[in-house]
Amino acid sequence: MLGFGNSLIDVLAIKNVITQSETTALRGYLSMMPVARTKYYTKKDEEKLRYLITVKPYEEYTWDDVRTKGDRGPHD
Repeated sequence: MLGFGNSLIDVLAIKNVITQSETTALRGYLSMMPVARTKYYTKKDEEKLRYLITVKPYEEYTWDDVRTKGDRGPHD
C-alpha cells in the first residue's frame, strides 16, 4: 500500500492538485502507517524499494530501478 500511496501523492503533486506542503504532510502521514510483513520480501528488498520510492529522484532511475519497482509493485 505504501507504494500505491506514494504513487498517488506523486500524481497529485505533478498535476498541481496538491501543494508541496500538502505533499510533504501526506508523505509524513503515509510513513506512519505500519509496514506490512510478507514472506516474499527480505529486509534488503524493502529497503531498496523504500529508497526508490522516497529518496531517489525519478530522473535518476535506471532500467534496473524500474524493473525493481515493477517486480514488486503489484504486492504493495
